[in-house]
Amino acid sequence: MKSSILPLVLLGALAAVPSLPAQTFNIPWHTIGPGGPSAGGVFAVSGGVDQSDAGQMSGGDLTLAGGFWVFPAAQPVATVEYTVVELGPLDGAASVASAVNNSGQIVGYANTTSNTFYHAAFWSNGGNTSLDQGSFDGDNAAAVGLNNSNQIVGYAYLAGNTVSHAAVWANHDGGPIDLGSLGGSSVASSVNNSGQIVGYSATPTNWQRALFWPNANSPALPLGSFGGLYDEAFAINDSGQIVGDASAAGTGSRRAALWNNSSSAPRDLGTLGLEQSTAWAINKSGQIVGAAAQYTVSFQVLPIFWANGSSAPVPLATLGGNVGAALGLNSSGRIVGYSTATVNGPSHAVLWDNSASPATDLNTLLPANSGWVLQSAKAINDSGEIVGYGTVGGGPEQHAFALIPASSTLRITSVTSAGSVLQIHFTSLPGHTYNILSTSDLFSGPWSTLQTGVSGTGGLVQVQVPIIRGTASSRQFFRIQQAQ
Repeated sequence: MKSSILPLVLLGALAAVPSLPAQTFNIPWHTIGPGGPSAGGVFAVSGGVDQSDAGQMSGGDLTLAGGFWVFPAAQPVATVEYTVVELGPLDGAASVASAVNNSGQIVGYANTTSNTFYHAAFWSNGGNTSLDQGSFDGDNAAAVGLNNSNQIVGYAYLAGNTVSHAAVWANHDGGPIDLGSLGGSSVASSVNNSGQIVGYSATPTNWQRALFWPNANSPALPLGSFGGLYDEAFAINDSGQIVGDASAAGTGSRRAALWNNSSSAPRDLGTLGLEQSTAWAINKSGQIVGAAAQYTVSFQVLPIFWANGSSAPVPLATLGGNVGAALGLNSSGRIVGYSTATVNGPSHAVLWDNSASPATDLNTLLPANSGWVLQSAKAINDSGEIVGYGTVGGGPEQHAFALIPASSTLRITSVTSAGSVLQIHFTSLPGHTYNILSTSDLFSGPWSTLQTGVSGTGGLVQVQVPIIRGTASSRQFFRIQQAQ
């Protein structure tokens, strides 16, 4: 099995060796630290030091003064950068990407030639060529979700363009199949890897009911409600858990809801003390994301997170504005959505590495002069690929985008100390595992294993290893090894 190794050097108290001519080397602060109090004389390391994060440092002997390099208490954690791909339109001007599966297949909708109508669109593996998924006898259709088998769900309009029906496409090569409705317009919003579908439909009396389809050939089954007029189902995971929102009898206030299965009563997930809430997505572990809103007194919409269906909602960090929402998350709990940076300001697509992390404006992670303004991130897959929409080149039209992690190589992004442990952050790939090794002799070894099987997430991984502070003769080196 092929493995790749990234050395990380922690310079402890180095053993005294004959003094060698000093040569100047530039070591970035986030690799080793800014130095600090040192004692114990002048020690030397002969030869170059290969440090991936800093580049190859060579050219002779490296002399270090002092006995121990002191790490700063905290430094900012860098985040993986992305390559942005504009997803091609259907001959029109605008497009939106709604969902991405773990194979990198993407669905959404895009304007047709006249820019008056829109059709469901499919993009293969982040490519910039879209495939028109067609519609029913009407002019408009949209793809909203898909599973890992490329089953696609959404809606399409009937003749006359006044009523839409929930639709399923068996794959990107076929036309839509009508899933029906409860008498009004309907939408299929999510399909899991077993082919179970959820969505919602209006009734002839203008009520709205959350729906469940056991498969593409089954009639719609209404889900339980809180007794109010409006229910919606937005997502279903592979365990059959469903999330959305529902209103209570006598009120128009919608509250985030969880159905543990298609026959269970909905559970009220709470509103974070605000007036309304919605649950937009749920992953295979049962983690849920959504938003809570306040419309009176002071208008605000907050992104929120539930660790599971029994936990209380917690607010996610924002960019500083008063409007935001968490719209999608992957199996490792990385979350995407949008946030404003100022009160009632424009929205920016954001990423949360986990529920406790700060909101990262995805625009700050693009190549310089990309021309993009990413407005909303709609979904993220287990490889860390993100889809959504924004503007490009200063134009007003919304364009679908895919963000692909720019680095697929093992790379250390920061090193910090916390008491007696060293925190190492490094980039990772989903489906890979990593080992943490240590030695007291960088050149001869042997290397001992401190941790094994550290799982890659597609983003940054943090590990903690002990710092050995001993006598003047002690030294300690670490490295990260990709095991598979």
